[in-house]
Amino acid sequence: MFCLETEVPINGWANSLFVHLSLQTSSGFNDRIRTSIDKIYEKDAGQRNALVIVRPPGHHASASKSSGFCIFNNVAVAAKYAQRRYKAKRILILDWDVHHGNGTQEIFYEDANVMYMSIHRHDKGNFYPVGEPKDYFDVGEGAGEGMSVNVPFSGAQMGDIEYQMAFQRVIMPISYQFNPDLVLISAGFDAAIDDPLGDYRVTPETFALMTYQLSSLASGRVITVLEGGYNLTSISNSALAVCEVLQNRAMLRRLRDEKEQFATKPNKLESSSIKTIREVCALQQKYWSILKGFQIIFGSVLNSKLVNKNGKSNAATLKVKTKAATDPIEPSSSRRYNTRRQNRRRSDNSEVDDVMAKIENMKL
Repeated sequence: MFCLETEVPINGWANSLFVHLSLQTSSGFNDRIRTSIDKIYEKDAGQRNALVIVRPPGHHASASKSSGFCIFNNVAVAAKYAQRRYKAKRILILDWDVHHGNGTQEIFYEDANVMYMSIHRHDKGNFYPVGEPKDYFDVGEGAGEGMSVNVPFSGAQMGDIEYQMAFQRVIMPISYQFNPDLVLISAGFDAAIDDPLGDYRVTPETFALMTYQLSSLASGRVITVLEGGYNLTSISNSALAVCEVLQNRAMLRRLRDEKEQFATKPNKLESSSIKTIREVCALQQKYWSILKGFQIIFGSVLNSKLVNKNGKSNAATLKVKTKAATDPIEPSSSRRYNTRRQNRRRSDNSEVDDVMAKIENMKL
């Protein structure tokens, strides 16, 4: 581990970079963001990864304004710098914060070289950020169409099994086909157990598993950036699990099943999550051929429309559902970006280009 403030390896952790950011000046901030990228690229692929511990978080900040406790969009700065300095051609940003990273998505909504993926609490648009394009049909525009992938959970308290299914069915298949040369993780821990705002129940073990799976991409060039979280214990436990994977490049923790964690609750996949995954896959297969057929998901929820009370598939229902899932999905026009928002984004991106050009000319 390297700490920029002490510049001394700690506990022998020498193959992972840990960067502590303090908001002192904009130049100092940009210097530290660039350092995390520089340290990764100064070694061969697979030799180094990074955890950037930064406050305030950044994924709600757009190119022109702060929002949701976010001032600078830390991940967006890192992605832009990697593109310009190291000619990164394909960058994957995975956001598992319980809130959608509307600022990050907006910045790259028309970028064909940066993929933004988010698993978040949606509640049919009523969870923060309200009024932003964060549903499954918000896929990007122009050259960036198909480069935004949203998994918007609604209607239930999601946990390990739902997040793991999202990774297995959506996140990892698309990521393998995209084949990024750099992975940036917006690591918010407000979907963790006991977080008072997120009210989800994702365990440290699942955060570790997601990190481990993402580390198989980009030859291990993975940078994890801290985002939201409102329970210090939950943040600490989850971040530690992620650190263990980054350091050891292995999944050290055993995944505990829900019966072991919640003795009074059976292991049950929320039926609304099945619907969400099916909708995402049915639409995204237009852009990612690896998903063809993934919209037919055989759930494990008893007495659902997919599985009867005996645990067997309902053939008649599945036949109807399969046909419905493959029908074209027309997004509601009222929820798309309007012309005014499009023009603002193009203007913001122009400002980003100017700022990044100035950053590159600054002396370290």
